[in-house]
Amino acid sequence: MTPTKRPVFQSHDSINEITKLLVERLKSELGPKLVEVADALGNAWRAPLGGDGLVSEVVLEGGFGFRKFDQPLAQLKFLATEFLDALGRAHSDYRVDASTRLPYTHQVDAWKAVNRGQSALVSAGTGSGKTECFLYPILSDLFSQRSAGWQEKGVQALFIYPTNALINSQRDRLKAWLDCQLNPRENPIRFGLYNGALPETPSLNARF
Repeated sequence: MTPTKRPVFQSHDSINEITKLLVERLKSELGPKLVEVADALGNAWRAPLGGDGLVSEVVLEGGFGFRKFDQPLAQLKFLATEFLDALGRAHSDYRVDASTRLPYTHQVDAWKAVNRGQSALVSAGTGSGKTECFLYPILSDLFSQRSAGWQEKGVQALFIYPTNALINSQRDRLKAWLDCQLNPRENPIRFGLYNGALPETPSLNARF
């Protein structure tokens, strides 16, 4: 049986075609009345990849899977049971089953370092769970303190994000987990979000 040949994706040809369509659309939208001006703009925008045209040179990066740890979250003794239980009670979008979820090895390495009182610097690709590297041990410690009766009170953690979009995407996850505290009205773990959109005199009811 002769194997079927799969078509090869011709990225260069595809990008040239996209550029051509984009240039024609821009010329139509801008509507330069002089043909010479329209042609000059088209030629400039259709410059070779990597030049001064509309489309920059294509960069392809090979991605590799992140290595999984050989034990689920529930077997990691340095994560509080109260915290892991809250993860399991969250609604489906943010629920984490600690009995089956295998963390990545770089996450476990970061958690072990933090548990020893050390600093950790994590560099990994998109979707590698970098947020969990710092969020899990902090929340785990707060859940443990709450169970022990809060020996310390006040602000204990400060997260600084470079963009509002990043914190907004993680705010819902954080809220979903903290909403699953047992007896949430009794000395709960709270968080606040401060950015440029916060009024100078916020309402006392503006809480998460």
